[in-house]
Amino acid sequence: MAQARTQAAVTGKEVFLSMTKPGGSTYVPIGCMSKFDETLSKELYDISCRGFTGKVASGKPAQSSITLDGVYFIYDSGTASAQVAYSELRSYINSPNPIPFKFGTPATGDINWARSYFIKDIKLTADNDGIATYSISLESAGDEVASTVS
Repeated sequence: MAQARTQAAVTGKEVFLSMTKPGGSTYVPIGCMSKFDETLSKELYDISCRGFTGKVASGKPAQSSITLDGVYFIYDSGTASAQVAYSELRSYINSPNPIPFKFGTPATGDINWARSYFIKDIKLTADNDGIATYSISLESAGDEVASTVS
């Protein structure tokens, strides 16, 4: 059961991203995520005529782009099903179908957002003297559904 929020400010570590693995029905967290960015973009039209000059919304729903960074882990067989690892994300880039993702925070009463996304880009960084990391870009492919954590 989710815990109640004890402070108004949301810390970065509270924000999670999870996905439904192809063929599955349960959301599974992205393992060892170190950074999360979401951008919502609304399409606007510039109009200039005798009666009006300005911007008008297209009427289309806002599109979402997500970028996440994480640490490249190889999970053992006992914990692999409870996490989504870089190697799995990499294998999904060629999926012809969008993948359901959900993000938000875990506290009771907080809002979480679910939407399907395509994996657009994947980048692996493996510096000689550091931990291997990855970055993945997602592009929305469906309508957003908001829910409240209970």
